[in-house]
Amino acid sequence: MKLNLPVVCALATFIVITDHLKIAVAEEFFKASRSKREEQYPSTYDDFDVDRVLASERLMKSYIKCLENKGPCTKEGRTLQQYLPDALATDCEKCTAIQKHQGGKVLTHILQFHRDDFDELLQIYDPEGVFRKKYSYGKEDEEGDDAKR
Repeated sequence: MKLNLPVVCALATFIVITDHLKIAVAEEFFKASRSKREEQYPSTYDDFDVDRVLASERLMKSYIKCLENKGPCTKEGRTLQQYLPDALATDCEKCTAIQKHQGGKVLTHILQFHRDDFDELLQIYDPEGVFRKKYSYGKEDEEGDDAKR
């Protein structure tokens, strides 16, 4: 079989171009995954013992007062104050898996056992009502439930 020089050149060019495209796609993939990790909230407190706080009424009230700007804050409380508005507005998209799990526990606990504080926290950290509308949380829910009874 005799090779045609123009065909060989075209084939070589095609191979080089596709290899460069593969490299470019791989580079973009790694950039995207790296930037996704960089966009996450710090994982500094991922090992924080949330269950211990939830089990202690004294600690719960202390953290709630911190978040309501009615009492002193620990480092963890200040960090939570910093990231909570964005986390509520973005459905916790920058949270680590651990933060999502812990956040769910805390929200459920506060909603169940500290409803008035929950509503006040939503007024502070969700002033536009994005979280409330998305998940149907808030005092208007309670009023709607009363009307159904």
